[in-house]
Amino acid sequence: MRVLLLVIVLLSALTVNAQNGQYPPSGVYIGLNQDFLYNLGQDFTNNLVNNLTNYPFQSISGSSGSISYTFSSFKLALILDDFYYLQGSANGYELGWQNTQFELQWNYHICDNTVFHPCEDGYIQVFTTGDNQTVTVATDVTIDFDSTTTSIQATGTYMVFDQGAVQINVQCTNTICVIPVDDIANSVAQNFVTEATTTITDLVNSKASDFAGLLNPIKKLPYSIHGEDYFVDYEGQIVESSTANSFTPTMTLAVNGGIIVQTTYGQFIYPTQQPSYIPADYLLENFTSDYLMTFTPFFFESLIDAAFDSEFPFLITPQMDPSSSPVTLNTSDPFFNQSCPELTGKYPDQPISINLHDPVTPVVTIYPNGLLVLNGTVITGDFTIDYQGDTLDVFSIDFTIDMELQLVLAVDGSNIQANVSLVSFTPNATLASTIVGDVEMMGFVQILQLMQTVIKIPSFAYPVPAGYTIETFTYETESQILQLFVDLSKNDLEVHRPSHNKLKAL
Repeated sequence: MRVLLLVIVLLSALTVNAQNGQYPPSGVYIGLNQDFLYNLGQDFTNNLVNNLTNYPFQSISGSSGSISYTFSSFKLALILDDFYYLQGSANGYELGWQNTQFELQWNYHICDNTVFHPCEDGYIQVFTTGDNQTVTVATDVTIDFDSTTTSIQATGTYMVFDQGAVQINVQCTNTICVIPVDDIANSVAQNFVTEATTTITDLVNSKASDFAGLLNPIKKLPYSIHGEDYFVDYEGQIVESSTANSFTPTMTLAVNGGIIVQTTYGQFIYPTQQPSYIPADYLLENFTSDYLMTFTPFFFESLIDAAFDSEFPFLITPQMDPSSSPVTLNTSDPFFNQSCPELTGKYPDQPISINLHDPVTPVVTIYPNGLLVLNGTVITGDFTIDYQGDTLDVFSIDFTIDMELQLVLAVDGSNIQANVSLVSFTPNATLASTIVGDVEMMGFVQILQLMQTVIKIPSFAYPVPAGYTIETFTYETESQILQLFVDLSKNDLEVHRPSHNKLKAL
């Protein structure tokens, strides 16, 4: 029972620093539809009710003045209806059940320890009347999710009801009943409510660190480059729908969405950029699928930036020169003799190495037709030779490349696979520095153009939430956003809408 209470409090309120309808610039927005959240909340509620109503309550014995008593055979009937969550402050949420019905019944044996020592038996009922008077159970939870660790704390659980919404009935089953029981029954009932709400709060706080460890602010992607792992930066905030009109409004996790690289030495390298684009509210909120993922240009820019971190600096040596290459990395090769005659004249027949470094990440633009346009990729190449035992930089070139890519998305198991094809490739070259006079750039541009036929753009995959399988999947592109609409099924939990039944008698 305690584990279920904690699961409901934490999983149903997976919150971070929050705003209502005010979206920050992000690389990735992850939306959960209000109906999907309702079904999840109701399924958790059913499991909680089932465990509470089958909980093995222990007998209670005690005394008050001359009265001694034993309470036994506790039985509980419970309905938790209208599960809800509500933003209360920047990082504080209230979650609970708007309409709670219960009936707690137990038997009593009570004795008056006076001269005649009379004893009586009967039962006591504490119950909600249900006469248009609601009883609400709620827990206040704060979660800090905008740093490298997650902090979760429950500040209190309480039961709210109007006068008359909860009543106590004492029924003596003996022929003669003279011992007053009401005061003791009231005390036990109040203690039951206090202990139940305190227990929920204490349980959350005692287990919060365990669950905080599961809510890692970075999410691993299912691939690596040169042994370096890739993660998505999930630091961010939860945003309630700006038009929230239900107990479980659509929630959007607006995360940084940048790609983090973990090197083979264990060091984490974060993106050099920050997200700047904010989609219109309706694009993030008006969807009917269970799950909506919205990617902005920053995600793709940081993905390229991460790949650059893994690939560069990159040294091309003469030994790597393929036999089919039209150019040999040697100062006396006809290409270099024509592009830079002074290089061949001053340093004939010298092997050339090219050190590629300091790449500049392109600006990515997403178009409604699905094209990703990358403008302004810059990679610096230092052309070096070994001369009299020293490495000599003879000239440097800034290579600028603009590209158009076409995205095609598909489902691959529990991942959404993105396959990318090259549509156009526009290179340019600018001389950055030289010690061998003028260098003709056109030949270098032509070599880059020849590379278009052999360039392969790596695909990438994005995982859906753990424990879920993709049922249906579609995607759309709008100006500056790529949106994935996904319906999910829980692998180990059937999600369904329970009927709103009235409380059954014990």
